[in-house]
Amino acid sequence: MNVQLRSLTAAAALLLAAGCGSDSTSSNVANTLLKMPASAPSFAPGTGVLTVSFKIPSVATMPKTGGRAPRYISHSTSSVTVGVDGASVAPAVSTCTGGTCTVTLNLTLGSHTLAFRLWDLPNGGGNELASNTAAACSVTIGAANTCSIIMYGRATSLQMTTTSANVSGSQATGFTYLSSSSTPFTIDALDADSNEILGVGAITPTVSTTGSEISIATPAPSASPVYNINNTNPAPQTISISATPAPNSDGSALSTNVSITGSSCAQNAITGQGVPLGSDATFAVLAASTVTNSGLTVVTGNLGLSPGTSVTGFPPGTVVGDGATDVADADAAQAQLDLTTAYNNAAGQAPTTVLTAIADIGGSVMTPGVYHAPSSLAITGNVTLDGQNDPNSVFIFQMASTLVTAGSSTVTLINGADACNIFWQVGSSATIGTNSTFNGTILAQASITLGTGATVHGRVLARNAAVTLLSNTITKPRL
Repeated sequence: MNVQLRSLTAAAALLLAAGCGSDSTSSNVANTLLKMPASAPSFAPGTGVLTVSFKIPSVATMPKTGGRAPRYISHSTSSVTVGVDGASVAPAVSTCTGGTCTVTLNLTLGSHTLAFRLWDLPNGGGNELASNTAAACSVTIGAANTCSIIMYGRATSLQMTTTSANVSGSQATGFTYLSSSSTPFTIDALDADSNEILGVGAITPTVSTTGSEISIATPAPSASPVYNINNTNPAPQTISISATPAPNSDGSALSTNVSITGSSCAQNAITGQGVPLGSDATFAVLAASTVTNSGLTVVTGNLGLSPGTSVTGFPPGTVVGDGATDVADADAAQAQLDLTTAYNNAAGQAPTTVLTAIADIGGSVMTPGVYHAPSSLAITGNVTLDGQNDPNSVFIFQMASTLVTAGSSTVTLINGADACNIFWQVGSSATIGTNSTFNGTILAQASITLGTGATVHGRVLARNAAVTLLSNTITKPRL
C-alpha cells in the first residue's frame, strides 16, 4: 500500500483510490498497514503547504480466511475524514466516485498527527467503519517523508458460523450437533455494515465455556479464526465469546453468548440393537474390588466401586465436571447390577463377523457390526472404525478371553463412528497399552489396567475385579 506526499498546491488533497464503494461482491475486509513513503517536497517560498496522495488497493479478491493480506478498505465506504493534530476535519468532497475518495487538507511544514476515518455515508455520516492509530508524520523540505499507519476496522459485533454438515442451527437460534465430533467454527468480528474484519490488527476473540463436556481448540494468533469445538452433552451448553476493541477504533468491548447442544447417543438397527447401559451410562470408571491410581489421572464422569471399599490415588487423580465418586453405596451397587445386564447383552448379540482364534485387528478398517473373537483380541498400531456416515452406527466386539492393546496403539473413528456406540465385551481382563488412544466402553469380566498416559474416550467397567490407572485421561462419551 503506497502513500506519496507531493508538493503541488496551497492545499493538500487526500486521495483514497481503488476500492471506495466500487465493489459490492465481497463482504470480507481486512485491516491494513499503510506505508507512506514520499518524495522530498519542494515549496514555493512562503507557502509552506503541500498536497498528499494516498492509494489503497481494492479487496475484491480478499479471501475470508487463508492469506489474511494486510490491507483494509470496506466496500461500504462512502466518505473519508481526516483529523489533523487532534482536530476533526470534515471532507471537502462528500462522496466517493469512480473508485476514488478525495479529502482536501491544509498542511504546513513540520510534524503533524493524522487520523483517518472511513464512513458508509457521505460527509462523514452514518456508520464509522475504520480508523487508524493516529500517526506522527513530518512534512519537511529537501528530505523524504515517511508515515506508517495501521487502519483498524471498527468492530460492532461478533459472529460465529460453520459450514459443517455435522451441525444445524445458527448463532441466533443456537447450534445442535448431529454427532459427537470436533467441528470447525469461524469466529470473527464484524463492522456496522456486517463486513468481516480480517488481517493486520484484527480482533482476536476469547472463546470460553462453563460446560464440562465442551472442548475448544483455539487457533494460533497468526492463523485464520477457526475454532474446533466439540460438545458431548445433549443438554444445551453456553459458549461465551468476548473481544476487546482494536486500538483507536472507537469501539467498545464486545461479548455474546451462543447456545450449543450436543446430540444424544441414539442406537439404530445396523446390529439389531445397541447395548443398554442403564445407570452405567453416567460412569467413566467402575470396579468391583479396588480402584487404584498413580499420577495425574483425570476422570470425566462418575467413578464407582462396589462391593469393594478401597479407592486410592485420588488425589492426585481428579474426578471433574459433573462426575461423582460412589464407593460401596447404592448408586455403585446399582451400577454393578446394570453392568451385568449390559455385559450379558453384549455377549449375547449374534455375530456378523467371526474373527480368527487369536485376532489382532491392528491395521484394519472395520464397519458397523458385531465381531466375535473365539479367544483373545489384540490391537497393534491403528484400527479404524468407519461409521459409513451414520452417526448412530454400532460396533460390538466380543472376545472370550483378553483384550490387549500395544503401546501407542489407536482406535480411530471416521465417518460418524462415535465412542458412545462402541462396546468391547471382554471375557477376562483388558490391558490398554502405554500412551494408547482408545475409544468405546470396555465391559470386562475381570480387571482393567490402563498403561501410563493411555487415553480412553469411553468407559472402563470391571465386573469382578480391579481397575488400575496410571496418569490417564478417561472421558465418558455423550449419553
